Amino acid sequence: MEALIGVVAVLAWLGGAFMVMARGYILPAMRSEEWRLEVAEERGWFDGIDTPSPPPASEADPASLTGLMETASEVGKRKRVIVAKAWQEDPEFKAEVRRRYREHYVKYHAEYSLFIGGAWALTFVLVEPVNKALVPEDLEILAPVYALVVPLWIAAAVIALLEGLKSARRRS
Repeated sequence: MEALIGVVAVLAWLGGAFMVMARGYILPAMRSEEWRLEVAEERGWFDGIDTPSPPPASEADPASLTGLMETASEVGKRKRVIVAKAWQEDPEFKAEVRRRYREHYVKYHAEYSLFIGGAWALTFVLVEPVNKALVPEDLEILAPVYALVVPLWIAAAVIALLEGLKSARRRS
């Protein structure tokens, strides 16, 4: 029984860590990149860059597709260079991207949620009545679950809650 609880606890910890990393850091960074490209596109900075169009399906031989992919790669690199320069040199561009970020995410939302999860873990470890109420004497294996796994899932829930509040505020 304890081995099963241990395996499930490890899997739950990995799932919680993935949720916090994905929702707290990875997805916001990806969205930030999308907003940078959108703002640059809206400002017309990509007008001189021609995006290649794919050849008709009947003419799609491997050599032409390879050339098309290389051209698309070069276009993407040029766009990234334009966006990187604008991020360093244009404060209005940076302000617009950050405004869009703040419309969707609370500033430091991942850190706040991890702090709340950590507060739970600290409370569980330091407050003896909480520890005794949640961990039966015959299942001592649950103590690490409450101290390590639950804080991550609390953090994931807080991230989802903060994102939901921002989404509701945008819609109203």
